[in-house]
Amino acid sequence: MSVFRIYVEKKPEFAVEAKSILSDVKTALRLDGLENIRVINRYDADRLSEEYFRMSINTVFSEPAVDTASMEAPEVKENERIFAAEYLPGQFDQRADSCEQCIQILTQGERCRVRNARIYIISGNITDEEFEKLKAYLINPVESREASLDTVDTLDIKYDIPTEVAVLNGFTEMTEEQLGEFV
Repeated sequence: MSVFRIYVEKKPEFAVEAKSILSDVKTALRLDGLENIRVINRYDADRLSEEYFRMSINTVFSEPAVDTASMEAPEVKENERIFAAEYLPGQFDQRADSCEQCIQILTQGERCRVRNARIYIISGNITDEEFEKLKAYLINPVESREASLDTVDTLDIKYDIPTEVAVLNGFTEMTEEQLGEFV
């Protein structure tokens, strides 16, 4: 089975969160050249058939009355910049978990896997430095990281397993000064 991807964005008249982020960022970071922010939820799903994925688009991933859903990546115009944010591995993603549960109920089958990322499309006249400040403001490094915009072949996460583990001898006997140097 392959990984299916869908992009979901609130229609402009319902984009309350995007407008709130724009107002907040303009105030907090004083980005006068910032004109607009679009927030798009990207969902990647695997371990389900294409039929069930398509059935889930308008019932689980989006609300047709207030959202636009597309299988195509959003277009970025000349005066726009784009980046995405996702939860760190191991962080609970309530949005993805809710989607998985709803799809399982819909299909009456095995639980699929869903990953969610938020794509931000920034328009306006801002410098590279201001763009980096904006990204740092919107991505909380404790729980999130910048996500790749590339498509993926699998939602499996591969971890490097260390072959050697460092042993700290004499740690418990260190003085305060030695501990300060150690840190």
